[in-house]
Amino acid sequence: TDQEGGWVRHIKAETSQTPGNLALGASGLPRDALLTGYYIGQELRSLGINMNFAPTIDVYSNPSASVIGPRAFSSDPSSTSLLALAYFKGMAHSGVICTAKHYPGHGSADRDSHGALPVVRIGIQELWERELLPYRVLIKEGLPAVMSAHLAYPRILGDLTPSSRSPFLIQEILRKRMGFDGLLITDDMEMNAVLGPGVGTPQACFQALQAGNDVVLVSHTPSLQEKTWQHLLARLRRDAGFRRRVEESAGRVLRAKRQAFLVDRFPLEGLSSA
Repeated sequence: TDQEGGWVRHIKAETSQTPGNLALGASGLPRDALLTGYYIGQELRSLGINMNFAPTIDVYSNPSASVIGPRAFSSDPSSTSLLALAYFKGMAHSGVICTAKHYPGHGSADRDSHGALPVVRIGIQELWERELLPYRVLIKEGLPAVMSAHLAYPRILGDLTPSSRSPFLIQEILRKRMGFDGLLITDDMEMNAVLGPGVGTPQACFQALQAGNDVVLVSHTPSLQEKTWQHLLARLRRDAGFRRRVEESAGRVLRAKRQAFLVDRFPLEGLSSA
């Protein structure tokens, strides 16, 4: 689920309401971020949910990027990194797998990828120093999962290929240069941003897996989920290379489960009253 805190709280009812990441950024207190992640994780764990698509670690570098807005910790990459790390560590102590998002960075995009493909006109160096700094910090601290966004970087890729389908941004930057070997999960593959002429959700899911994603999300339509499953299964049966790619991802899924759930978890005793 997406239980970020703030305005993105998909499980409502009696779950806790928190002010969200931008309020944590305003206080600048890592302890508050750590406890937020911990208590949200405790609630999810008590409901039987063991993975959360949070924290949002986008750097809020464009005030027009309203799709992210207060979901971001800060416009400063260093502050974002520190608070995101604290949130991640708190949730990890609750026994819930964190998923940092939206890779490579949605904070400067002025469109919502649900409706259209956002175009981010920055170069690789600016991306590395700003959007990717929080990922670099969290990856070094054992981040288990990342969510890939549907964004275009024409100055980096030379075209409008969505980042979730880009082997360069996934294999070269995330895997090799940043050393991430955890789970990479796509944002919803029914979003308009990832689709195109002749590329529906089944085809886009195939391309996303080929590019290096481990899990594809088809979040809304059962008939489209089944169509995508059948398309991918047929490709796997006739394409040995694709089968090896899927087997690699299956190994990452099993490793993530083993690392997350076959260890003891201890409460953060004393922090709530410190």
